[in-house]
Amino acid sequence: MDHLRRYRWIVLVLVFAITPPVSALAQQGGFSPEDIEAIDRAVVLVNTFRESGGRVSRGSGSGVVIDPNGLILTAEHVAARSTRLEVILRTGEVYPATVVGTDPVFDAALLRIQTARPLPAAALGTSSLMLPGDSVVAFGRAPRRQAGPTTGALLAFDVDARPGVPNLRTSAAAWPGDSGGALVN
Repeated sequence: MDHLRRYRWIVLVLVFAITPPVSALAQQGGFSPEDIEAIDRAVVLVNTFRESGGRVSRGSGSGVVIDPNGLILTAEHVAARSTRLEVILRTGEVYPATVVGTDPVFDAALLRIQTARPLPAAALGTSSLMLPGDSVVAFGRAPRRQAGPTTGALLAFDVDARPGVPNLRTSAAAWPGDSGGALVN
């Protein structure tokens, strides 16, 4: 139970900023192709299925593997009201997913998949260290995404969107289906 509580706490305080593992980023002040590739491997597609009135509707979003044992962070609105979820890794492997917990206030959901091997994972960071103008890279797995990761800058912390819940506004392009993906600085 403490294990679940620890991850629920992470979801509650997360403001969707993710940092890569310790690397040359701190020294270079930028991203190397290897850093971008490492983070991109941790981003997944989340397919959703909702049954209602005998009909099944499909949707999708993105997620980020945050633990090599199969924990995936996504947006709560991606997983909400789904009767079935599946996660597709960048390799094309498909896994059924279960919801571990959700936080609709922070629009966060934690999913779990069972795999026989460790997965590439991204480490969670803290957005409170960011400043407007900082460079960011947005990652997603939208089915119709036209390009790889997109770059931009942090524009502002928008606390008016939902009182008490800071949201990050950036100039990085996002595609429909990128919800739940990673924003890295």
